[in-house]
Amino acid sequence: MHRLRLTWAVSVSVAALAMGCGRAVAVEPDTMFPALEACMEAAVQKQEGIIVRWELTADRDPYGFEIDVLAPNDYRWTMKCTEGAVGAPTRKLGNKDYKKFTGRVKVPEKSARYTGAGAYPHVAEINKMQLDLSGFKGIPYYTYNLSLSDGRVATVSVDATNGEIDSTKSERK
Repeated sequence: MHRLRLTWAVSVSVAALAMGCGRAVAVEPDTMFPALEACMEAAVQKQEGIIVRWELTADRDPYGFEIDVLAPNDYRWTMKCTEGAVGAPTRKLGNKDYKKFTGRVKVPEKSARYTGAGAYPHVAEINKMQLDLSGFKGIPYYTYNLSLSDGRVATVSVDATNGEIDSTKSERK
């Protein structure tokens, strides 16, 4: 009888722990990705250019995103998107070099996103992407901010010319 109670208590404790950790697992990336893809497609239809940043703004269905597009005239535009519906673009301060980005970025963002997520086995959420030219030679990097199911946050940089992970860093919040 004592063994049965102990087994039941352990089972209840594990279930309670799993439910308590449920909030840490905010968004399963595979459920969020279709919404992100729809928003990215809508954003470049609204404003021609290359997506240089996206950020998760609503982590429940319907997912919300803020997306930055670098236009061929080197202006940077930001817009909000939910369920593939994009709001009006707003000009953001600062310019970037559209020709440099389009000439150097060889790997699609989607491919880099999956590579970045693969760096950590327990990704709970990918909540931000930034595309920047880094270093003296201007190598483009996709940088992803990840929330991990064990409570850490991680940053992964993926080389946009070859699709390989350049650096990773994680820390406890």
